[in-house]
Amino acid sequence: ITGTYNVLPVKIESFNASLSKDQVNLFWPIDKNSQNVSFDIERSFDQNKFSSVGIVSNHQSMINGNNQFNYIDVIS
Repeated sequence: ITGTYNVLPVKIESFNASLSKDQVNLFWPIDKNSQNVSFDIERSFDQNKFSSVGIVSNHQSMINGNNQFNYIDVIS
């Protein structure tokens, strides 16, 4: 990997994933001091090649009035 990458420090307090029929529900709260973050959600079927399936922005957290994020990944 080459290039310059800037990673912001974010403390994820926990991470939960649950399978429900044909979807995976992801949920993760972050530390209240972690601000202005977004998360690129990626999926892999072989644990080597990953592809982006969505982005969750801090706008969702602001709407909920907390620092909790979630994403529903529909498996097809």
